[in-house]
Amino acid sequence: MEITSRVDPAKEGAKSDSSSQLDIVFRYAYRNKDKLAPGSEEMSQLSQLMEGLKSSDFGLEDPTSTPRSTKATTECSHKMEFKQSVGKRKSQTAEDEARHKKPFSAGCKHMQPLESMETKKTSEPYIGCRTVYGDKDLVMAIFLLPKGVAMPIHDHPGMTVASKLLYGMVEVEEYDWVNKSKKLCRKYSEKGDANEIKVHAIGAEYCNIHTFKAITDSAILDIITPPYDPTTRSPAFFKVHPTKNGMYKMEQYMPSEFRCFEEPYLGPKVDIPKDLLKMNSDMQIEK
Repeated sequence: MEITSRVDPAKEGAKSDSSSQLDIVFRYAYRNKDKLAPGSEEMSQLSQLMEGLKSSDFGLEDPTSTPRSTKATTECSHKMEFKQSVGKRKSQTAEDEARHKKPFSAGCKHMQPLESMETKKTSEPYIGCRTVYGDKDLVMAIFLLPKGVAMPIHDHPGMTVASKLLYGMVEVEEYDWVNKSKKLCRKYSEKGDANEIKVHAIGAEYCNIHTFKAITDSAILDIITPPYDPTTRSPAFFKVHPTKNGMYKMEQYMPSEFRCFEEPYLGPKVDIPKDLLKMNSDMQIEK
């Protein structure tokens, strides 16, 4: 379905002449975080808004749109971009430096800190995570996948995730439980670029297991609510085995090859709508 309309930014607690599409998306997601679920009106509206996002809204350059003259300049383009962004950190204001110093890391205990990446003397490709915003209720993060790299097949226990491909080409696989006691799932898959693949939404009871495989260097925006929590909501990882009846047998395991590192997000910041901040403050006072 072609998206031609936008939500009135004024309804999201922002003036239409000063709100970017990123602001509009974030404020709508945060305001409606408790109502977001696949198939809900709120998720449908959020998906439409996310379709209007571009990599440039986050200060990201699309490496797939820039012609390269040699193989050497195309390899590990995400790493090259990351090194350049680290160099820019010195010119950031004190406020920006403080804001980007300790990313929320999407709440996943399997995420490795930036320092780990800098001390590993290896050229192996890795997945980068840049947290645009994160608290205990909602995370907005960008995952950078180099060409040929795939996320391990994983779940989101009790969580809702909306994913938007910002650039690149990926293959998406989603698995929906048919018989959880027998560990059987149904599989859905799609392949395409950022113009072809629409926003994918998974929920606590719908296609909760998924993976993205990068056919080219790719960037994926995730809005996750609630986010992972190291003590109560950690991901499980799966190997899949096709069965004779067209289902897939899920085998839980811990991937040793999973390499995901925090990276600093240096793009435009987003803020919780002021009326929600006031509401949260009033609730704290009442307690």
